[in-house]
Amino acid sequence: AELVEDRRFSYTHESKLPVKNYRADIDLTPREGGTEIRWVSQFDPKIPGTGRLVRRGLDKFIAENVNGLAAYAGSR
Repeated sequence: AELVEDRRFSYTHESKLPVKNYRADIDLTPREGGTEIRWVSQFDPKIPGTGRLVRRGLDKFIAENVNGLAAYAGSR
């Protein structure tokens, strides 16, 4: 894991998901009226040919987390 306070959080993850070598970087950039969140993940599929399907699920999960974080920050 890597942490740059108020700027970046990077992590690797091992789970039951059919992926290996998972890494994500979450970058926070101050913008007028708020903060831009950029969450990028990369991985290798454990099962050849399943990367696109796993990517779709991970993208949905990440979008839900980012939207939840933005809603929470906006209510503060």
